[in-house]
Amino acid sequence: MGSEFAQPVDHVELGLTDYLDVVKKPMDLGTLKRNLKDQRYTYYYEFVQDMDRIWTNCMLYNGPGSPYHDFARDAKQFADKRLCQLQAVPMTLAQHAAIVSDNFERLALDRIRPLTASEIQILADRLGALTDRQRALCIYYYLSRKGVSPEEMTADRTFTIDFDRDDPLILRDLMCRVVEVKEM
Repeated sequence: MGSEFAQPVDHVELGLTDYLDVVKKPMDLGTLKRNLKDQRYTYYYEFVQDMDRIWTNCMLYNGPGSPYHDFARDAKQFADKRLCQLQAVPMTLAQHAAIVSDNFERLALDRIRPLTASEIQILADRLGALTDRQRALCIYYYLSRKGVSPEEMTADRTFTIDFDRDDPLILRDLMCRVVEVKEM
């Protein structure tokens, strides 16, 4: 098995007259690959949802106990784990589940993702290109988001931005603040 998911289900040839009544949005690996090639996915979650749709459609139509259902369930578990292991888009299984159920805030999901090496480099470069005054405004914003009091900021103390360990949300907000300050 496996080739069953490579092309769209030919429900007419197979005599599956109720197929489109049960499966509202058909999907298969061939269509998924074509969509990737044609750059039809603007966001990663769209790809994840279509990938999941392949397996869930099969399980929905064939029902428990069917060899197709069992194979689709196993393929779904394998795909879910592999998608969560991608280095480029780290996510937890809980985040993956929220994506496939379409029960997530699209902007929030991207903001909690750790910064990539490229994003860190861009942020560092942008901070370095600011004037001293602009950089001070950004650092003040960053420290206040981290909960550092104004008194602590004015004390003779050194602070470090830890791009690898700091809260991704704070770092993404800092990226936005750098852009805002640069445009002032």
